[in-house]
Amino acid sequence: MWGLFAGRRIGPLTRLHGDPGARKGGASSLKYLRLLKSWLPNLVRQFPHGSTVCFMQDGAGIHCGTLVRNWFSQIQPRGISGRTVKLVKWPPYSPDMNPIETVWAQVKSLFERLYPHLSDSKYQDWALRIEIQDAIEHCWELLDSEYFENLARSMPARIKAVIDAEGWYTRF
Repeated sequence: MWGLFAGRRIGPLTRLHGDPGARKGGASSLKYLRLLKSWLPNLVRQFPHGSTVCFMQDGAGIHCGTLVRNWFSQIQPRGISGRTVKLVKWPPYSPDMNPIETVWAQVKSLFERLYPHLSDSKYQDWALRIEIQDAIEHCWELLDSEYFENLARSMPARIKAVIDAEGWYTRF
């Protein structure tokens, strides 16, 4: 599952299916790049012309692959539809800095509360996997735009907290 947001602009939660060509059959940089190319321009266009949009992603291998890095290198000088896209570089092992991790924790909490019969399940069969993914999408949709806006607004405080903690743990 992959989701994105920018302030109160919320992208859809997307099922990131495995790539048969990937080493372990999971998601690949190629699949992720296709996803970025289809969703990021739509989200970026919602910002005023001339804006700079900061794009954050975690350190997952598919996010850092050569294909993805090269694509960002190509779009950064020219931007997307008159908007600059700046890829934020993260220190390794810093989930406290990434607001999407807070979103995933909230989605997990909702999932466990609303779908207790599924929360202990494993992906035993395809039908159950689909049901779990549907439930996760429902939990994502329950989060309102104000929740996402508050997370985006928390970034200066998150950055300051990490600096003040000299790179150690923060309350985030």
